[in-house]
Amino acid sequence: MTSLQTTPLRSKRLLLIVILTLLATGYSFYSFSTKNKSVTRTSSYINFDFRKIDAYIDDSARYLRAIDSIYGLLPNKAQGLYENYACKRGYYKFIKRDPATTLLYTDSMLEVLNKLKSDPAYYFWYSTALAYKGDDLRALGKFGESFGFYFLAREAIQQTGDSCLYRNYSATLGLVAYQQLNYVDAAEYFKQAFRHPAYCDDKGNGNTAHMQYTTQQSYLDNIGLCYSRLNMSDSALYYFDSALNYIDHNAQRAFTYDKEYNRIIDTVFIEKARGVIYGNKAVDVIKKGRYAEAEFLLKESIRLNSLPAHALEDVPYSQAKLAGLQLRQKRKEEAAGVLKALKAGLDSFPNTEVLKRWHNLQADYHHQSGNYAIANMHLNRYVAMKDSMDAKAEGLTSSDIRKEFAHLKTQYQLYNLQKEDAIKNKYLFAALAGGSLAVIIGFLIWRNYRLSGKHITALEKLNREVERKNLNLQKTLSSLEKSHEDNSRMMKIVAHDLRNPIGGIAGLSAIMLKTDSFPDAQRGMLEMIHKSSNHSIELIQDLVHINTSARDRYGESMELRELLCYCMEMLHLKSEEKNQRISLTGSQAMVNCDRDKLWRVFNNLISNAIKFSPENTDINVTLTTSDTEVIVSVKDQGIGIPENLSDKLFDISGEAKRRGTAGEPSFGLGLGISKQIVESSNGRIWFENNKTKGASFFVSFPLA
Repeated sequence: MTSLQTTPLRSKRLLLIVILTLLATGYSFYSFSTKNKSVTRTSSYINFDFRKIDAYIDDSARYLRAIDSIYGLLPNKAQGLYENYACKRGYYKFIKRDPATTLLYTDSMLEVLNKLKSDPAYYFWYSTALAYKGDDLRALGKFGESFGFYFLAREAIQQTGDSCLYRNYSATLGLVAYQQLNYVDAAEYFKQAFRHPAYCDDKGNGNTAHMQYTTQQSYLDNIGLCYSRLNMSDSALYYFDSALNYIDHNAQRAFTYDKEYNRIIDTVFIEKARGVIYGNKAVDVIKKGRYAEAEFLLKESIRLNSLPAHALEDVPYSQAKLAGLQLRQKRKEEAAGVLKALKAGLDSFPNTEVLKRWHNLQADYHHQSGNYAIANMHLNRYVAMKDSMDAKAEGLTSSDIRKEFAHLKTQYQLYNLQKEDAIKNKYLFAALAGGSLAVIIGFLIWRNYRLSGKHITALEKLNREVERKNLNLQKTLSSLEKSHEDNSRMMKIVAHDLRNPIGGIAGLSAIMLKTDSFPDAQRGMLEMIHKSSNHSIELIQDLVHINTSARDRYGESMELRELLCYCMEMLHLKSEEKNQRISLTGSQAMVNCDRDKLWRVFNNLISNAIKFSPENTDINVTLTTSDTEVIVSVKDQGIGIPENLSDKLFDISGEAKRRGTAGEPSFGLGLGISKQIVESSNGRIWFENNKTKGASFFVSFPLA
């Protein structure tokens, strides 16, 4: 229900989010271990009733000896030692509240895992230990390092196929990025967390459905807060409205029980959630100058969260926003009443952040009233509190992640590369064996052909032998074709797996470039690394989508305009580098397509328009519908398509590649892959050169 707040973060609200995320993570851990009992293949005391040794809990030495005796009986000594350390870590985290000792046991867990790399459950254990270390570092205030370990934990959990757990790690990364004031990355992580629950199966578990309901609406609200902090009010309002719509359309998933234990809709939770979002949305409505609407939202937020059992801790924030709005409109008498109510609430429930805002608002109020001495007193208190709070929060944005993150990332990559090399060696051996067999068969055919000219009898005999050899050759060629298909499929798998480490390099170099602590020479090398990794990701993405056919088609009903908006939003920063403007016109349209593949098509078309257009130009995306189909056009003012490339433009060969107007590299694969994707979805793609300059690309699909 709760979500992130405007800076600085509200500690109580953030604590509730963290607790909710940990509960979801715990449930996902339990689900994974239940589904994979056959995977671990060894006994475990993970379900041991630890209440039997609770009598020793105040005697650390005796309690730890009891744990040693329990896990020492496991047949798999390495696994037993791992679980032993995990149990002791929990003891020092939850009983002794000692984060430094907790971190030591987490490091011991990671060290033991070096002996368990061949176990099928390795990635699950590895991601768990990495997440634990992220928690421990956060408890020690090392937010930069904790971010790196959460990131690695999410990378590792992909190997288990647990999308729900991947969702929880993404949400945690979003929280840490928000704390570090990295709102762009925080928004993307919250979006990833929002998308993944669609793949989580609650198997009729109502509690899981309720948990997903609470987290989904909070992710949308958090995305809105990120865009609000980036002063992107249109995007912020879109996600705030999306959160409100989600609450309304999925209300049946929020439930509680009455006194007779009958299941009923949890109206209290729904009202609390709406009240929080109203207060957050009002900030961007004010930025848009819609003061009457903002005042309604704030008053409604205060009314809802002032009700019994509601989010009373959110009321002071909305009161402070309302008083600020009224003072902005020179309505100081009304603001005085709100400030009085706000101060009464602070006397009962102290809140340092809101008290700081109250002093600032009081300074404004008394300044408007002509009481300059009082205004100056409140302003001095506001500045003193602000300086103190800024000093405490300074550590949140520090980043000492680089060295440890690079070491762990390299270790993770090396292990994966070793496994990939072993697989590739097997296929290479198979290919060599097949090639040798083909050479032998060719030689036998040639020799038989030479001997066939000796006499008719020998020729007939040899012809029969050749027919037999040809039959064997056909079988061999069929096997080779199958081997070729397997090799192509393996190439896609390798390309897909390469995205994770290269994506990590791109993300890490982007984080490092945001700091000003590097000399020009090193910064230039970082920029080269960042650009090269991004280009590699584009090439890998093209390889993954090669040879898309109708048999790969997966249709789902989706709204096309929403997808186009998302593509334009993702490419917004790229277009800004060349001062280009991207616009979208047209109404909504529903089609049956694979969303991810269709996103790839429009991402290619709009990226090409940006790449091959000069600076300070317009890119127009138009969506038109008829009775039977929808047509999307992407029109640029770029260099157009030469006649000598027209016939090769949609080929996979890459012969049509050329550099962009700013020297951007091109692989020449994107349009060929786009054509395969569009045609596999019963669509068409073509282009036309504009009469003046540039080109227009068109894509059409049948309406759903």
